[in-house]
Amino acid sequence: MKKLRLVDDWKWVVKKTWSIRFTVLASICGGINMLLQLFANQNSSTAFLIAAFVFSVATGISRVFSQDRD
Repeated sequence: MKKLRLVDDWKWVVKKTWSIRFTVLASICGGINMLLQLFANQNSSTAFLIAAFVFSVATGISRVFSQDRD
């Protein structure tokens, strides 16, 4: 079994790659949806659920594309 390790340029990966950005956006949309249910007594907001789904799919797609350094 291989050990889990960070890539050498992990700081660049965290700051610049689209997969990380899409993951953060999906998490924010999911969190907003959860907060609306808890505090606003509103059933799940379809817009935030769809946005979270789209960003999650975009995360997977962006992982297979090469991202050049600036």
